[in-house]
Amino acid sequence: MKTKVLFILTVFILLNFAGYSQIVLSEIDLPVAGDIQISSKIDSIEGINILPGDSGANKTWFFDSYNLWGGTLESSADSVRWVTADSLLVFPLANIALKSNCYLWHDMVSHTLKEKCFRDYYIKDSTGLNYYASSYPNANYLPDYRNIFPVIQYGQSKIDHSRIVIHKTIDSVYVTNVIDSTKADAWGEVITLIGNYNTIRFHTKETVWDSLYINGVGQQLNYMPNNYYYKWYTNDLGFPVMQINKGILEKQYNYQIVKFAVNKRNEIGIKEIINSGTNIKILPNPFNNEATIILNNQLFENNLTMNIYDITGRDIKEIKNISNENNIINRNKIPAGMYTFKITNNKEFIGTGKFIVL
Repeated sequence: MKTKVLFILTVFILLNFAGYSQIVLSEIDLPVAGDIQISSKIDSIEGINILPGDSGANKTWFFDSYNLWGGTLESSADSVRWVTADSLLVFPLANIALKSNCYLWHDMVSHTLKEKCFRDYYIKDSTGLNYYASSYPNANYLPDYRNIFPVIQYGQSKIDHSRIVIHKTIDSVYVTNVIDSTKADAWGEVITLIGNYNTIRFHTKETVWDSLYINGVGQQLNYMPNNYYYKWYTNDLGFPVMQINKGILEKQYNYQIVKFAVNKRNEIGIKEIINSGTNIKILPNPFNNEATIILNNQLFENNLTMNIYDITGRDIKEIKNISNENNIINRNKIPAGMYTFKITNNKEFIGTGKFIVL
């Protein structure tokens, strides 16, 4: 009888721990060119109220409450793309880049809309993503590389020293010195609004100080010893499932930013959490050449118009008289990026949402 009870108890324990196995990240979990990171974020007052939770083994973190996110998800979706490095003459060691902060501008010569994007460039190797240079806000480089994807196991730690150098003028140089102390301090299951993930968490403590050198004479400008990053990674994703941070890597170090991944790599179909709840869908999403507008059948009975806006708020395309026969978005000359759409019926608001053009 004791043997039978012990066997049942053992099976019960194994079943309960089956979904909470410890994972190990490796080189295959790094981002690849073509990956699209779509995330939803909050910041400032709302973001500061979300806590990273406990460290340790076999933990569970709950970030799946709408109230926790302040009800701002519809307006905070963000998209960045990983691409093959295309500025090898400027940053010759980079082999992959993060393409973000894209916008359209009017070329006064060709009178066409052109896309401008900032890029962060990385040396991708077996140790992770070594941050090498950036075109944001203007070209700069890191003489000491900064590993931002820590390919390490639970319990391991490392320290990175790096300097970001920006040449302001011929005789002035702006230097940011960074010390990152990272530890894989926890593993377990993280629960977000779109699903549950088996993760490993990295906690980074960051110290930053800025100096300005004019004709070789330096002056310290800022000293920030209390920056931090909490990032939850899972296998085969390429970017954090969840992150809570306040540091220069997000280009914000005066308030906390909280983000969670909305879709996994470049799979088709963005979760409907980014839509307004009016049963409006764009499929596929993201898309290359064309997509279909899918609405509640009752909405097709109305005289509907779709207006499409770029990330600067500029109205770039209008589709009138949307119906079952007229429900296609043709890319035409629309550059790659994230766009917002609004659907109206004789100026009466129907709904809104977002889509991505690859």
